[in-house]
Amino acid sequence: MKYYIINRLNIAILSCLFFILPWVMSGDLFFRQLFSEQSFDIIKTLLFIVVLLLVLLNLSLHKIRRYYIVFILLIYNLLLNWYLDLDFLRIIVNIIPFLLLTVNFNSIMFRNISKVKILALYTNLFYLLFVFFFLIYSDKIITHDGVYSFKFIELNRHQSAYILFTLLLFFLTPNIKPTYRMLGICISVFIIYNYNVRSLIFSLFFLGVYFVHRLLVGKRFNIVIIRIFSYLGIFLFLLYLYFSFDLIIFNELTSGRILNYFQRMDLLASLDFKSLLFGRGFGADMIIVDQWKWEAKASHSDYLTYIFDGGIISFLLISIIHYKMWFDTTLNIKYLVLAIFTSSVINVGLLLKPILLLYVFLLIPFFNSINKKDE
Repeated sequence: MKYYIINRLNIAILSCLFFILPWVMSGDLFFRQLFSEQSFDIIKTLLFIVVLLLVLLNLSLHKIRRYYIVFILLIYNLLLNWYLDLDFLRIIVNIIPFLLLTVNFNSIMFRNISKVKILALYTNLFYLLFVFFFLIYSDKIITHDGVYSFKFIELNRHQSAYILFTLLLFFLTPNIKPTYRMLGICISVFIIYNYNVRSLIFSLFFLGVYFVHRLLVGKRFNIVIIRIFSYLGIFLFLLYLYFSFDLIIFNELTSGRILNYFQRMDLLASLDFKSLLFGRGFGADMIIVDQWKWEAKASHSDYLTYIFDGGIISFLLISIIHYKMWFDTTLNIKYLVLAIFTSSVINVGLLLKPILLLYVFLLIPFFNSINKKDE
């Protein structure tokens, strides 16, 4: 009876999350247009509560042993921000998605699993085509400042690109039918490229290199070829930097990020040992720098934000979590780790977008856990 109730709850929770997550991801873009800000905040709060319930129902002792660092990171940041009398809820929501790593999705096997899978797949396909429609007609509905408008809906270019990036990560999951997989990948890449968000094009490049590497690895000859091209590429890049690198031009290409990073590194160097080690709490990196004098902005590097907010301790803890994810053969999510790192190292990426992280940490391990016999 106990397991029957848990299975029914799992069906209800997963169905609800898979259906609503793609739309909640876009909440700041158009979901908020349908509800008041307070109502939308309540919806997000309920979403996180439901996720926590899913985690509690399906905790795996083996996974807890592997990812106990997540609990340490969560408790540490909660206590730090509570001690500093800051908004600790705002910082721990960025860590809550990592709790899904402690769930053993292989144990969530129930009779209607294929129906839940179909619901998730078609919801995401519909959402992908929905955004594709707006891009196709963007010449008719574009307004200003990179915001696309149609009736009551607004799609911000950068936020939309990151949503499409998470959809791409979903469609890269192996246990999706090849037709749907190729359709999802092609449309996602096409839209991301047309949004022209350079930080995500940077991520797409490294994801492409990773998957090409996976395709070629297996034969000794291919490994030699990979090494030759890798070393040659690194050599040519270093040669370019030596003869042609111009800091001013490179800084302009990165929208001021490079000099921003230098200034923030100087600020970190000026901190006392206690602040550097433990951090200064949520929002510590929201400062005005010479590159962006008109308003206080975050570091535009999630890892720098982790150092400012939670110190070197938080940075080391999140790095250990990345390391454990990379070598976790049960999840098979190396490409997800690479996507999180490349999107977050030079921008406000997936690491500090909790709704998007919930999406990928829920959907991708779930689909990876589905055996062929269950499809």
